[in-house]
Amino acid sequence: MSFIARILSGIVIALSTFVAIVLFAFISFLQPIDKEGTTKRDVPRSNTNNISLASPEAISRLSVLPWYKKEKSLFAVMIENHQIARLNHEGIEKAVMVHEYFVEGFISRFVALFDSRSIPKRIGPVRSLRPYFLQSIAPWTSVVFHAGGSPEALERVEDHNDFLNFNALYLEDDYFERDSNVSAPHDLFLSKKDTSKLLEQSDDYLVPVSWPIYETGRAAHGSGASTIDVNFFSTIHNITYTYNEFSRSYNRLNGNILSSAKPSNLIFLQMSTEEIGPFGRLKIDTIGRGDALFFRSGVIYKGIWSRNNERDSFTFSNLNGEPIIFATGQIWITSVDSLQKVSWED
Repeated sequence: MSFIARILSGIVIALSTFVAIVLFAFISFLQPIDKEGTTKRDVPRSNTNNISLASPEAISRLSVLPWYKKEKSLFAVMIENHQIARLNHEGIEKAVMVHEYFVEGFISRFVALFDSRSIPKRIGPVRSLRPYFLQSIAPWTSVVFHAGGSPEALERVEDHNDFLNFNALYLEDDYFERDSNVSAPHDLFLSKKDTSKLLEQSDDYLVPVSWPIYETGRAAHGSGASTIDVNFFSTIHNITYTYNEFSRSYNRLNGNILSSAKPSNLIFLQMSTEEIGPFGRLKIDTIGRGDALFFRSGVIYKGIWSRNNERDSFTFSNLNGEPIIFATGQIWITSVDSLQKVSWED
């Protein structure tokens, strides 16, 4: 009996401690928050170096106050989407946001944004950088991992101070790894251990961003769209999304490969796309305004995207000018030269 009594006593103590923490958190939540030292881009970002553990900002990171708006310190990784690389995607399911653009040969490639406090076991295959990927991530992070890049992209990250880049072509021996079971050049990966080591050097660039970045809530009334097809010129690269009502997310079939990513929000942006220079490199305009399609919760909304400059986040609205309300979960943004490439059915 004494053994059982000790167990029950321990449970009571643990529950009492938890209740005390929640009460203390609630009391702290009612206190004013000192915003001194807050830094801002186009999205509120705050300096966390001097945040008290008693403040709601700190406690919310421990998920004690789930209703309090959280923050994420994001980093970006260039991920290849060649049909061979696609078989070996790792980590992409943990990305909070993915931007998908065409590269040479009109094969798509991703830049995936990850929370530095929730790093996947391994990310990859890591691939080369293009300028429009940098333009897309600029509002959210200045830290990017990649393996080489176009001359324009490399000039941007090497000659300016607005990005901290980790180039695998220079760091492969120490921080990146080749998988002997995957054919080159689709075999380059980034481990959680090495990512953490490199992020330790990134304090000045890892500035927290308020999250979620867009308003989330119940889906507004829209037309049914449980299946979305994207024409990427070939059955090898075409994409089909199917809405899963149980998980409230979309299954992504790229060619005949089922992705581990399960986005809850699909956004297609019509952007001006043209070939420039040798080797079929592309210029994609990520600044301006254009037509857009938004899919969430098995429905579709037609609307507009807009962006005034590189440091601005994308603004999304329906045809009435009202902000798009997002579902909770991963955001997947795809650039296309024409929305005619996207079709759907209920």
